[in-house]
Amino acid sequence: MLADEKAGRRLVRKIDWRLMPVMCFTYGLQYYDKAILSQAAIFGLREDLMIEDGLKYSWVSLIFYFGYLVGTYPISLLAQRYRIRVVCSVICVIWAMVILCTPACTSYAGLLVNRFFLGVVEAGVSPICMLVVGLWYTHSEQVLRSSLWYSCSGGSLLISPLINYGLGSITGGSLSPWQYMYLIAGAATFAWGIALWWLFPDSLEKTPGFSTEERQLLLERVKLNNSGLENKDFKLGQFKEAMSDYQFWAIMFANARLYIIAGACLPVILGCALLWKLPTSMQAGRILGFYLINFFSSAWVQCIGLGTSNVSGHTKKALYAAGTFVGYSLGNIVGPLMFDAKYAPRYDNGFIGLMVCFVVCFCVALLLRQALAAENRLRDREFGTQSDVGISDDLTDRENKNFRYNI
Repeated sequence: MLADEKAGRRLVRKIDWRLMPVMCFTYGLQYYDKAILSQAAIFGLREDLMIEDGLKYSWVSLIFYFGYLVGTYPISLLAQRYRIRVVCSVICVIWAMVILCTPACTSYAGLLVNRFFLGVVEAGVSPICMLVVGLWYTHSEQVLRSSLWYSCSGGSLLISPLINYGLGSITGGSLSPWQYMYLIAGAATFAWGIALWWLFPDSLEKTPGFSTEERQLLLERVKLNNSGLENKDFKLGQFKEAMSDYQFWAIMFANARLYIIAGACLPVILGCALLWKLPTSMQAGRILGFYLINFFSSAWVQCIGLGTSNVSGHTKKALYAAGTFVGYSLGNIVGPLMFDAKYAPRYDNGFIGLMVCFVVCFCVALLLRQALAAENRLRDREFGTQSDVGISDDLTDRENKNFRYNI
């Protein structure tokens, strides 16, 4: 038994080294390319394209998420239907081409179109990462791994200002500094997209670098999840089940996970209350409120984990992964609109709206936990404790009565 545990830990470390660096860099690069806009705006983009008006610039930022909404489901279903490695490599090359075309934009309308299509193509990266984590890791391992690749969004924001400050200092040549930023980013992304053809993880059976014994152990680990293997057939029944599943809608719109997420909502609610009620003169308390609002990240990471660990059936899992980031896009569209300029400088109405959203999240997380706990108790009573199913059976969590929800 001890030897098996050591072999299992050794295999998990090997999976981590094979998957995590590639997914972390891919997600960080995607976030880097998306976020160049704010730095390019400082180095001449707004003046060159005549979008100095605050509302125009806001729409250039927001339209990315409209594209994200459009692209999330189609690309997620492509990743479910075809080899994940191929889909991720292709979309990375395409989004690199969109980035490389950005310096050619000469008008506000052209930039809007460019940003919309960037959102469409980049929409597949996050759901693909969720699918990969769900395929390779057990339920107990998934949240930590999801938090690792997602945290690279913050990592890219630490590095990108330094790189783009240097590029912004370029004064020679026929291009503006912001155009160099996009050309360098696009070239790097294009090169990485080509590399992903060989680097990005494929299915358990086809990814190179694992021995026959390790592959057998990989399949045994999947068995522990009671979620079956990757299946390339789109199953309409699983689509209908996902659309009618209350858990799907709770994850999509509440972005919350049970007790951990309910707890993470409380500091955000307190932070909004401080910013709403404290007078402007109490700067220390208001700064504390801003810090407390950032606790939402811990809730979001748990939600990403829910999208893979609490669902079975490959088509349904792909829909859950996409739905999670549809909710993400909606939040990024609605959120800025809550902070209308007419509420400046305190934006009390915006913080009230944000507080209401997280109160709803808190309640939904607790209700979802109660519903899933009741379902687990019902299954234990009617079907007994968990047992393994055949790993080739692509059953949903509703069809597989051995499945138990993580709460």
